[in-house]
Amino acid sequence: ISGRQYSGNTMLSRVLGRHDDLYAFSGEGAFFERLPVMKTATGDALVEMVAQQIAGGSLQIDDVREHIQRGIGKDPSPVDCYRAAKRGIARHHGRHRWVQKATSYVFYASRIFEYFPEARVLFLARNPLDLAASWKRRGHQDWWGRMLWGWNRGFRRAQRLQERHPERFRILRYEDLVTAPTDVFREICSFCDLAYQEDCVRVPHVNRSETPYNQDSETRGIQSDRVFYFTDVLTPIESAAVKQLADAESLHELYPDLPAVPEVPSHRSITEVAKIIAGGGIRLLRKQATELIGEPRRTWDRIKRRVS
Repeated sequence: ISGRQYSGNTMLSRVLGRHDDLYAFSGEGAFFERLPVMKTATGDALVEMVAQQIAGGSLQIDDVREHIQRGIGKDPSPVDCYRAAKRGIARHHGRHRWVQKATSYVFYASRIFEYFPEARVLFLARNPLDLAASWKRRGHQDWWGRMLWGWNRGFRRAQRLQERHPERFRILRYEDLVTAPTDVFREICSFCDLAYQEDCVRVPHVNRSETPYNQDSETRGIQSDRVFYFTDVLTPIESAAVKQLADAESLHELYPDLPAVPEVPSHRSITEVAKIIAGGGIRLLRKQATELIGEPRRTWDRIKRRVS
């Protein structure tokens, strides 16, 4: 599962993880980003690097390491280790396939299809104004610039992948998933060659913006109350600025039903746009500079994939 909406991806991963045939991983999300670096490792060092990526804080690393060692042959590649761990853990839980949530994997889908020809990728999109509303509720307006740049690049990449691999790559709207979960989940099951199971959609609503990063809730079933809720959270100037920075063609194609954004004086929207770009640019430069120092090869590959 790839996409530009974090709570939506978490929810979809949880939905699929309730299926009798699937085991859902949620902690790991950067294996393919770090693959170039891992290719330089061998033996126990390689096993350890892969195990650390897969464990991701949600699994015991000793268990992951054991599944890798049990499932690999002589001179394994990083992908051999990855496959052995994923298959081993899924089968240990009585499942035959696995689900991986990783929001950046839209930029690595071609590589994933190369190593896993049987893979299916679901790209879960959410409209950028509601994304901005979620970030605002968490107090992270300075992330808007980076989010919007990623939304524009990610959706255009997803369009090309769906055109090239219609049998393996599918774009879904978060809004459709939460307003018509049964119909959309039937579509997902058909696309992934899964038997439809009705109870899968009765998951807790997780990671809501007013209670960040919670993984449980007494409320069961997919909720639709956050569809187009930017009209209640963003000011007219903020809404106009976010819409102005979003790719107009992609936004119209994906969201012809988007509520109207209020008109505001051009000089005020331009000022807000400048603030968003400046805040996002500063944050992005700081992050990339830190990562270049710590992991130069992986970071440079990551940048190239997002820019090219």
